[in-house]
Amino acid sequence: CMIFVQWCFNEAGSPLPYKTASCSDLERWYRRNKPDAVYATPKAGDIVIYSFGHTGIVESVQGDSITAIEGNTSADYNGSQNNGGGVYKRVRKAKLATAFIRPEYGEDKNMDIERFKELWMEMRAELQDDDAGSWSKDARDWATSNGIIQGGENDNYMWEDMLTREQMAVIMYRFAQLMGRA
Repeated sequence: CMIFVQWCFNEAGSPLPYKTASCSDLERWYRRNKPDAVYATPKAGDIVIYSFGHTGIVESVQGDSITAIEGNTSADYNGSQNNGGGVYKRVRKAKLATAFIRPEYGEDKNMDIERFKELWMEMRAELQDDDAGSWSKDARDWATSNGIIQGGENDNYMWEDMLTREQMAVIMYRFAQLMGRA
């Protein structure tokens, strides 16, 4: 999740001053080195550090809730919230945060929510650009016909989206069953 946040800021031309994959390390670094950038109340564009070892980028604030773009989370609240393997927009209570970090946005500091949303849409399209093209057709057909991939009415549904770790585990397990190893 922190690598996703780091990547977003790097792509936006505003790399964070401290490189880490740890949410708590980033919070500690900011508290020690840039305490004026650590806030108790959220604002769009902030990095949210959650109490459950997770992070994201605040898109908007509505009362006591925030909407954040988060990497390495699940599509819904039933899956892992801090190790889910996907990038999703999540709504959470602001009280779950230990800090809101407000980094500097490049030399001109002109990052605003509209530019953030534009970058988010570009990044989302890039991450989910899986054309299920002819190069993988044989593999898709084989996996579908052998019951490794199942999608109900539309057996190719999974090929259109990124896989979560859970989905990948199911695919691997079904393959192991097919090979007589599970």
